[in-house]
Amino acid sequence: MSNKNSIYCHDCQKMANNKIEIQLVDEHNKPIANMPYTLKNHKMTRKGGTDGSGMIREENLTAIPLRLFLDGQKLTDEMEQRPLRIKRNGEYKYARSKDSMSKISAVFAESQKSGRQYRYATIGELVDKIPVIKGWKKGIPLPSCHFPDSEPMGIEVIPSAFDSYRYVIEVCPFRAWSLLLHHQKDYSLVNAYNLSLMSILTYSDANVYTTGSIINLFNDQMLNISELPYKFNDQHFTPVVYDVPFSDRYTEVMFIDSNQQQPPHGHTQLFYAANKQEIIVGWRGTEPEIKDIITDGTFQPVELGCAPQGVCSGFSEKGKVHKGFWEAFHLVKDIQIPDIKERETIFEHILELAQKRKLFVCGHSLGGALALLHSAQLKAYEPCLYTYGMPRLFTYNAVQELTQITHYRHVNENDTVPSVPFHKDMDNDFFKKGEKILGYYTEIADTPIIKEVLSVYGPTSWTIPLVTKIKKQTDSNDPFFHHGKLVHFSIAYHETLKLYIIPNLNEKNMKNTMKAIEQQEDLNKLRKQEENIMFKGNENPSHKGGLGFPAHSSTKYASYIDLRLTELCSSTTNQKPQTSQNDSLFMEKKLNYSATPAIEIQAAIARRFHILKELDEQLSTTLDVTLKDEKGSIALQRYYNYKHAITR
Repeated sequence: MSNKNSIYCHDCQKMANNKIEIQLVDEHNKPIANMPYTLKNHKMTRKGGTDGSGMIREENLTAIPLRLFLDGQKLTDEMEQRPLRIKRNGEYKYARSKDSMSKISAVFAESQKSGRQYRYATIGELVDKIPVIKGWKKGIPLPSCHFPDSEPMGIEVIPSAFDSYRYVIEVCPFRAWSLLLHHQKDYSLVNAYNLSLMSILTYSDANVYTTGSIINLFNDQMLNISELPYKFNDQHFTPVVYDVPFSDRYTEVMFIDSNQQQPPHGHTQLFYAANKQEIIVGWRGTEPEIKDIITDGTFQPVELGCAPQGVCSGFSEKGKVHKGFWEAFHLVKDIQIPDIKERETIFEHILELAQKRKLFVCGHSLGGALALLHSAQLKAYEPCLYTYGMPRLFTYNAVQELTQITHYRHVNENDTVPSVPFHKDMDNDFFKKGEKILGYYTEIADTPIIKEVLSVYGPTSWTIPLVTKIKKQTDSNDPFFHHGKLVHFSIAYHETLKLYIIPNLNEKNMKNTMKAIEQQEDLNKLRKQEENIMFKGNENPSHKGGLGFPAHSSTKYASYIDLRLTELCSSTTNQKPQTSQNDSLFMEKKLNYSATPAIEIQAAIARRFHILKELDEQLSTTLDVTLKDEKGSIALQRYYNYKHAITR
């Protein structure tokens, strides 16, 4: 049998009448020009470079499949600088059709119209050799998202004498995810959301094999750009992220647990994650551990200064601090960072990183108190602190020394944890004399609830008067006091509506909104009076609503912020906050006549609701800084699109 027309007749000139045409583009359909390539099989090799349109053209080929390789280092360096498109291929698994894929990839859509064969490739599928990646440790497998094979394999293409010789290869940029955060004094809803997820993450650990662990998030999920990160500890959320060059990824990630040092000591945990621009520090909150319960209950106020019984804090000479929280914070101060040439402690290393980076600190519950302590220690480096359901940490005089720290303190409904320690002076002479049991008894007996119990069931003839006398003799007029600007998730108006209240939104927003809805000077004064009643400085709101301790979960904080962020992203209008005419008339009517007590109460309730609603309607302004930035706008689109894709 003659092999004259066989495809295996490699030396037959008549069979070398096939050709190949391959265009290389990025995810935005921009050409990858001047890229050295190699096309080869076991019989032949062709080399060259892509032209200005990213095109490879070769003729006089047999129909034997070829494998395409590109210069590994040059491709890696080039694709680090190419941004991702908004929609990711991971969304394709939720919509398996060419029409849906066309909505994800403009390159795919165009290939369907032009009749070219479409391929999507990562750099690992195209490189001729493994590139040098900055900061990647030897012996650690390369990220599978970018390098699906351990060795370069190339991509198969088949020359043809027909139309099937035309290919377009969409090359995935060599990028990683980074949390979108704004280092600023003003409140940011995106900051609140992403840092609430970090607060959830603090309850995880460093097990690299556990999806949702600290190491897994930053060293795996944040590198997998086929989809968005999705799991934080045991909770599923979609963060607001943007893509960065792979060399700008989070390269330093560390989990610290005082209970894992030798010998084990206490129960304090934190993590930090740093890239070239930022460092995030998250402190874990209270867990159902006896050590944490003791920490929370050791509320004795101790001097921050260097007095005989002071702690010499280094950041304040005035005021006092919760002893249990102070001691828990310092359980990790001597732990050294492994794998670093210089023998640095955890605090020393974080301080070193913060000197050249924007600093973000967060925590939930007890973790919020520890995060505030850490921020006070690092106040010279302008920490941006967001806390969730945190208890009181400092006394009033200490808080006044730390007003320059940017801190937004979130309270969900009637979460009980922010109400402790009580908003009162909790120091007494027994503490100063070392009589701790009597000191704690005195303070507990001096609380309104216990006083009420003692007045009914206790030895009131001597207990209450004695406690009152002791408190009068030792009162330093320095009560426990909240630090930070309050953000309250308020159940309002007969518990039918939950509102996002930020009393201290910047003055410009307040004035603009007030002008839009108020007509009279008297109404302005009334509104301000009501606000002062509801929100007293940094302290908790006078009316919380909700269920109390069940509102304390870190997941509930993050879920509500997520809900409101999603609502704002889905909004297609940009209307100014308005109250209805009936609302304004109702409020004005209060000023014009004397009402019965019942009507007076209803008017006060309605008035309070409308003020809260007004504050809630300003929430959209906290996205302004995100929307004005191109990467922020894209990040919000990606966040909303991805949430929509996985739920439809």
